[in-house]
Amino acid sequence: MVGSTVLEYDFDEVFIILSQRPWDSVPGIRSMRYSESNRAFENSEFRQYWIIDKIRESTFDKAKKGYSNVYGPYSKMEYLERREELGVSKDLKLEIDKEKKQEVGLNLETQVAHTNI
Repeated sequence: MVGSTVLEYDFDEVFIILSQRPWDSVPGIRSMRYSESNRAFENSEFRQYWIIDKIRESTFDKAKKGYSNVYGPYSKMEYLERREELGVSKDLKLEIDKEKKQEVGLNLETQVAHTNI
């Protein structure tokens, strides 16, 4: 379903959420020497996100080359939007979700600081 390197995941009885870095996300990696490609891969900050619905029936769609209950790969923004649409519990968290919460907190702190001026 989801290949390559899974960086982090969380799950409950309904969903699995995860972030991943595909090997081919590093430009030119196939032409690099082994140690160079490993270093480039480890230093890459590229991530893509997936959501898997464990309750929904899983059927393979040959045209889409994917399963009906697997959503992704998504960019950061697409993931956050799709997560909301699917009703993924706020209790499930990846680093991206913690970052979003911190950004919201920072924005609120900034707004409060500006109102006190």
